Amino acid sequence: MRASLRDVKDGSTFNGYTLTKETDVVSSTVFRKTFECEIQGEEGILIIYDKNLTPPDVLVEDDDGHDVPYEYFVLKSKQEYFLPKLIADGADSDFMWLFFEKKEGMTLAEYIALNVDNTNTLRYKEYVSMCSWIMVSLSYMWKSAPHLRLLVTPDNLYVTYDEEDCPILTICNLHSALSLEYGLLAPYIGADSRYIAPEFLQKVYSQYSFVYNAALLLLFSLNGLLPDDDILNGHLYDDIAMVQMRAEYNVNKLKSISDIRKQVLMCALNLDPEKRPTIDAFIEMWDSEKVISYGANSDVFGMNMMEDIFGAAGNGINGKFDGMFTKSSGKGFSEVGGMSDLKKVLEEKYINPIKYPEIAKIYNMTPPHGILLYGPPGCGKSFIAQKLCEELECFYIKVKASDLGGSLHREGVLNIGALFEAAERKAKESNLPVMIIMDECDGLLQHRNQELSPGAAAETNMFLTMLENCAERGVHVICTTNDPSGIDSAALRSGRIGEQYFVPLPDNETKKDIMILNLNSLPHKDMNLPALIEMTDRFTSSDVAQAVELAASKALSMMIENLPSKDVVEIDHAMMSSIISNMTSSLTSEDIVKHDKIHKRYTSGKKETKQRIGFNI
Repeated sequence: MRASLRDVKDGSTFNGYTLTKETDVVSSTVFRKTFECEIQGEEGILIIYDKNLTPPDVLVEDDDGHDVPYEYFVLKSKQEYFLPKLIADGADSDFMWLFFEKKEGMTLAEYIALNVDNTNTLRYKEYVSMCSWIMVSLSYMWKSAPHLRLLVTPDNLYVTYDEEDCPILTICNLHSALSLEYGLLAPYIGADSRYIAPEFLQKVYSQYSFVYNAALLLLFSLNGLLPDDDILNGHLYDDIAMVQMRAEYNVNKLKSISDIRKQVLMCALNLDPEKRPTIDAFIEMWDSEKVISYGANSDVFGMNMMEDIFGAAGNGINGKFDGMFTKSSGKGFSEVGGMSDLKKVLEEKYINPIKYPEIAKIYNMTPPHGILLYGPPGCGKSFIAQKLCEELECFYIKVKASDLGGSLHREGVLNIGALFEAAERKAKESNLPVMIIMDECDGLLQHRNQELSPGAAAETNMFLTMLENCAERGVHVICTTNDPSGIDSAALRSGRIGEQYFVPLPDNETKKDIMILNLNSLPHKDMNLPALIEMTDRFTSSDVAQAVELAASKALSMMIENLPSKDVVEIDHAMMSSIISNMTSSLTSEDIVKHDKIHKRYTSGKKETKQRIGFNI
């Protein structure tokens, strides 16, 4: 007789796991059980599936061609930040199982019960703040995994805290959160139908359905119930339109928020999905209290509302970067002096897989989603990034962390999303790769364990989310920084900025190449270049280029002084020698020592060949 899930109980063992407590009773089924358990002193959550009883509606094919429960597939193959961390998994003839971390915290329902009770202990600003962090957490969930049709409820969201002690939301009951994937079976396998958008009955689900879900979640948070439980008793799932009407009734009853924020909730609860805002617009309207009614009633809104708040066509801030991409043109690496090792590795690992994708597939080669160039200032990091774009003949945009900020609350988060969305549109429209060159990236990708403001932490999270596997969407990121030690380690992993290269001071051969490249377009005489280069101790690449530029300025002045003579004054050795002698290097000896220490500290425990690019100082 085969093993049965009924025999797996509290106090028993399963594959070496001690089952201490059955949990998640609401969504337990004949084919699935959940336990708190412990193995080798490590506490976690164990989900066990009965393979013989699992209905085909909840099965999907995994990468190995096996039919597995969708929840199993997501936890094993997806690494979104809001999902619990998978520790182990397995399967045998009768069972399939997952063991994942147990987070410290409480469900959102428990949190609300403690903080928003009948005594109305929260002040107005605290209500608004609570709803803001709930919406921002939900925005991250949507943007991290729009392919997952999530149903978020107070019982399947967990309130935890980040390094700055700011509350964040994660999924604690994935079975319930993914129940929409199972179609109209959703209410029977753990879904709370009160939170499902009406259009789901027509098998329609979009970002606007998620916004509807988020609005009902906020309504619960403000009311402590959603909608009136006595109203729902005895009603069926297909009465969801009536439930929506009751939700609107409860919005009007709210006393904890302003009338304009009630209108924001009404907007998100519109029966017509096309008249609801996007998740970003929902957050912005809530924070800024900007919403416009176009009908006789406060719950009638049109797309004109979005135009008034964010700009034409409802894209608003999402269209901010459209038209700012430049088509690269130039001679590419041929204008880069020296850097032969760096140019070679970029060609092999970056340019070839992008320019020849079909050939790259034969060798299972894909370009990095992002690369980091770091080292002392003035050594050519931004220059090599631009020349890389010329080699690829692609579109590019250059931005700094400061370019993505804004005066409005959370405008930086919206700007980051808008930048990547515009890049994706450009890549799709042009059928060419699009490069985002991010100078001074450490100003954006800061360690989240530092004392960051909530806004800065949100911007870092947003950039990491948009950076994830961006090359698959035709977008590539080249980051530059003088000091990578301040960059969050989550950014510097495979799938994000997976390749990092140190660009140090140029050696003599590189400085010679730079001087020749800059002189070639100018009238000049033959010079003793080795002698000139010996005078450029501690010179950066930009210092060498500036020396030639100053010589050109001197020759121009001399020619003007000789007017009306038309004789061209050529740059010669004496002129270059005089200029170099009067120049001071951009870097002091202390600067060089500092950056060498930064490099050694950063590469501690890493392979040197991956980090340093073929220069001798």
